[in-house]
Amino acid sequence: MEEVFLPIECYTKHRDPMLVVSALVKMHSKGQIAVKTVLKENGIYFLNGKFSHLWLIEIMAQSITSLLGYQDLKLRKRISGEGIIVKVDSFKLFVPSYFLKVNDEIITEVTLEARFEKINHCFTRATINSSILAEARLTGFEHE
Repeated sequence: MEEVFLPIECYTKHRDPMLVVSALVKMHSKGQIAVKTVLKENGIYFLNGKFSHLWLIEIMAQSITSLLGYQDLKLRKRISGEGIIVKVDSFKLFVPSYFLKVNDEIITEVTLEARFEKINHCFTRATINSSILAEARLTGFEHE
């Protein structure tokens, strides 16, 4: 049976206009999830009508937050605290992101590689129509 997810706001403390992820779409395993981002016409990630690839890192970071929030809700029935990305360990852009347009759907898969106390290490891959846009390894710090 396929899992039904709560609205994305239940898994992250981000809110408009900074909320850039739209929905959890699939839980692959205990430490892997897929998050959808639908690019909105008034989205802050568009600059002069073009998508800024730097926003892919924010989409990836919020996807990580969504995974951690999902896990926290499952375990503790609440979202723990807020977090920040403290290090971009690697970032690779495979195709130019300026071709992205309104209503495009980016799927970001997150794999939690390690979580120690308040530090987490994740691998993320952003795709559109099954084509890889970018991959990154990010280190985050969770604080209450």
